[in-house]
Amino acid sequence: MDLRNKIALIFGEGRKSVPSDADRNQASALASQGAELMSAGQYDQALEAFVRSVEFVPGEYEVIGGLAVCLTMLARAEEAMALLDKAISLDPREPAAHLSRGRCLQELRQFDEAAHSYEQALTLDPKSAMAWFNKGVCLGAINQDQLALECLDKALSFGSPPAPVLAEKGGCLRRLGRLGDALVCLSEAVSKDGANPGHWYEKGLTEEALGLKSEAAASYQRFLDTAPAHFGEKLFAARQRILELRG
Repeated sequence: MDLRNKIALIFGEGRKSVPSDADRNQASALASQGAELMSAGQYDQALEAFVRSVEFVPGEYEVIGGLAVCLTMLARAEEAMALLDKAISLDPREPAAHLSRGRCLQELRQFDEAAHSYEQALTLDPKSAMAWFNKGVCLGAINQDQLALECLDKALSFGSPPAPVLAEKGGCLRRLGRLGDALVCLSEAVSKDGANPGHWYEKGLTEEALGLKSEAAASYQRFLDTAPAHFGEKLFAARQRILELRG
């Protein structure tokens, strides 16, 4: 179903009753389930959870944002942007709407535009750790690593979970040629969250650049042990790197 046809329902237009506490609790549980399913690459099931969630609390920007990001992952970007454009038109000063728009653009690899959306979110909420973090990721993706590092430090100062920030900082530092500093960040990242495959892959790249062949091969193997199938090309690349490093 094309959700553009359900925009009025999603935003609660014409609804007279206010969601109860029970509605909000149910919506929160479903949104959390949707986020977990999306992280696992189970986008169809995640979409179903987000749609059910927004039915309990129509017009909630954070739930609509999760729904929009999920639609983007399912290659339904036009529907996602229609939802977010509607959200922003209703309340242009709502940071969550701009934040979600940035996330969708980021998934579409439109990093310049995504960074701009995050900047708009930060204008409205300068202490948004997620906006600082995601802006840093986007700047790193377009080779503005020094600016990215500044954003990532801001994210840490405002309470962002440290492991993903440290991993992203490690990638920036590696690209800047500061390999020793990069390895320190990445080692701390995997110590805090060893279940994240991306941290191990970046650590392997850094160790390989430092000439630490056995350590790099071990990190690539940890990546293979933890990475789900949707990592695709990186899975193939890691297997090739291990063969070369151990050959």
